[in-house]
Amino acid sequence: MKYNDNDVNIKVGSYYNGALYVAFTTKKEGNEEFFSDITKNFNHCFSYLNYIDINNNPGLIEFLEDNNIGTVVENYSIRSGFVEYPLFHFNRDVLHDIDPGGVKSFEDVMNTFFEYSEDDYENNNDDELEL
Repeated sequence: MKYNDNDVNIKVGSYYNGALYVAFTTKKEGNEEFFSDITKNFNHCFSYLNYIDINNNPGLIEFLEDNNIGTVVENYSIRSGFVEYPLFHFNRDVLHDIDPGGVKSFEDVMNTFFEYSEDDYENNNDDELEL
């Protein structure tokens, strides 16, 4: 994938509080290295929802939406300092295609915090959550 003229991969994981963690990595001299955090860890969000770091990642919303990785949740954001970070609904199936091991690890962690069934993940039933 190309993000702002950089070859990047997307890695999925979780924060210590169980929230979804998504980051860019890149290859340097054949080794995978951290490039930038995509998500922020302000507070726990449910399932495939989290705030995204538009402050350090110009054009991030367009990149994520153009690659069907998810969509902005309209009218939901959190302010930190001078920046308003939008809430983003990540597409579980696309993340799974990109990083199946990371998605499995995240879902295993989620299962320790909440009771989710396999169907909840496969059907991406976040629509039922009230924000």
